[in-house]
Amino acid sequence: MTRYAVDRIEEGFALLEVEKDGVCRMEKIRLEQSMTLLTGTHLSIAEIALRVGYSNDKSFRRAFKRHYDKTPTELRQASEKKENSKPE
Repeated sequence: MTRYAVDRIEEGFALLEVEKDGVCRMEKIRLEQSMTLLTGTHLSIAEIALRVGYSNDKSFRRAFKRHYDKTPTELRQASEKKENSKPE
């Protein structure tokens, strides 16, 4: 096995490590990407779930709620309300 292959394997395991808050780094990255898509696009929740790597929107919604204490829909609505209340 080459050094490059070993490095790639080690990087993969590092993404699966659980951080102090109990969330693995990979899930944290996925959820951060989903925040960008929720607030910056009109993609459906199901489409966002698939784009960030969840197998279905139900597991995405559960992970999102567990991490942010809000559903993706609640976050999107709050973001839209904030956008609409900005003075022009």
